[in-house]
Amino acid sequence: MTTHALKRALVGLVMICATPLWAADIALVIGNENYDELQNLRRGDNVVAAASALDRAGVDVIGARNADLAALQPTVAQFVQMAPNADGLIVVLSGRFLHSATDTYLLPVDTDGPGIARLSFNALPLSTVLAVLAANPQR
Repeated sequence: MTTHALKRALVGLVMICATPLWAADIALVIGNENYDELQNLRRGDNVVAAASALDRAGVDVIGARNADLAALQPTVAQFVQMAPNADGLIVVLSGRFLHSATDTYLLPVDTDGPGIARLSFNALPLSTVLAVLAANPQR
């Protein structure tokens, strides 16, 4: 999906959900563009700017732009902690991803190309995010 299409989707989502969005709706928005060791992802961080539409609609946005591992972990931890009490949940992730046989990972911008054995400690496993969403299907 192109960045332009993603922006349109976010705006459409906000328009669809605008009635009623409560202050307890939360969104996890991470956009990584400028990688230290990997090729940069052109406009990968545009989703963070596009998330301002969610913020204007009353959604609490937990976001990070060009998140290194030190920023990625507390950002996701905050989302995981807040999710059970939220009225609605939204997740938008943009950046470089790596797939293993069992999971997909969002790589932080300071990744050094870790081997599979260390990957779950040095990136965001999407299974973590999906588990939060699965535990709250009505949201």
